Amino acid sequence: MISDLQIYIESSADWLVGLKPRLESVLNELLSQEEKSCEWLSVILLSTEDHKVLNSKYLGHDYATDVLTFDYSDNDAIAGEIYIDEMVMMSQAVEYNVTTEQEFARLVIHGLLHLLGYDDGELKDQKIMKSREDELVRLFQT
Repeated sequence: MISDLQIYIESSADWLVGLKPRLESVLNELLSQEEKSCEWLSVILLSTEDHKVLNSKYLGHDYATDVLTFDYSDNDAIAGEIYIDEMVMMSQAVEYNVTTEQEFARLVIHGLLHLLGYDDGELKDQKIMKSREDELVRLFQT
């Protein structure tokens, strides 16, 4: 059974309020397509310093990255946390010439794809994941 995903977003950013329903709709579409349910999903915006601490502590990488995903799924139900570096997200929005909202959505979608088992470790997997990500970002923008 597919459950309606309701994400919890931890941030003081006012621009996220209107964004949440649209993003939940896209994420629910993804879950439906993948025939998965979601127990819970938290999205947390962090400073680069805090994000770097998580990256170092849990992945052994001493650098900033845009998104970190922690999978707590049990059986078929998705459960996890997606940590987004707010400063990296904003700089990528400028670099990719998109809005902050679009970049935020892309990063959340990317994190959920990881929770669904998509991998971006090898080039062929990156292409598959990026194609899926682009498709969902287009859906978010409509």
